Amino acid sequence: ADIARPVTTDHMEFEGRFFYEHIEEYYCRLPANLSKMKRDAKRIFAEYDVIIFRVPAPVSFPLAKIAKKMGKDTIVFVAGDVVKQTKYLEQGGIKAMMARLLSRHCRKGELKVAESAKLVVTWGEELLPIFAAANPITCLGTDPNVSKEDIFYREDTCTSETIRLTRICQVVDSKGIEYLLDAMAGLRKNGYDVRLEQAGFCTDPSYKERLDRQIAELGLEPYVKFHGMRTFPELLEIYRSCDIHVISS
Repeated sequence: ADIARPVTTDHMEFEGRFFYEHIEEYYCRLPANLSKMKRDAKRIFAEYDVIIFRVPAPVSFPLAKIAKKMGKDTIVFVAGDVVKQTKYLEQGGIKAMMARLLSRHCRKGELKVAESAKLVVTWGEELLPIFAAANPITCLGTDPNVSKEDIFYREDTCTSETIRLTRICQVVDSKGIEYLLDAMAGLRKNGYDVRLEQAGFCTDPSYKERLDRQIAELGLEPYVKFHGMRTFPELLEIYRSCDIHVISS
């Protein structure tokens, strides 16, 4: 389907978005879908008192303008550095130049969104002064996605001969799963029984194919499992069954 199906949980409702496999495709299709996203935003914002924006997100600026016109209070979570994180900056040439211009334009939009927010939360100390200059009510933190009941303590972590790793993320080249596989191969050569379970949507099928080839070349087929997309309760079970949760740096 062109539009992802809405998903409803006990505490949250997810609206459908237009489908894309690569972030480049998202940017290409954004102009044609922006009008619909604005209409959806007006309908959704009318039902709520506080609107949370999570950036980097190129649609945050036009949608924040809508929230402001509707008199809604806003909160901004800054989850990454849009100026530094694009992969094209390292490649040089015309792509790097366009990426630099686009990322700086997005940063200006993010700062505009932050200016009128009731609270801004940055995920890193480097971002804190940048956004604090736009809004004095800025602090460090992360957006919560677990409840108190989800936090648990285990005494048996890393006590058996088998070391169970889990990596919960999209399957896309920016996640660097290939480096984790190389590390696993090195550990196994040194006698450690390391196994990996990955869960998350495959955003880039060609990247998954490269990982499958790498796994075969390293002889890791029996020790690596890709679960694909899973619900939150299923992810929690995978997380609880493993010893070490490998996160992005």
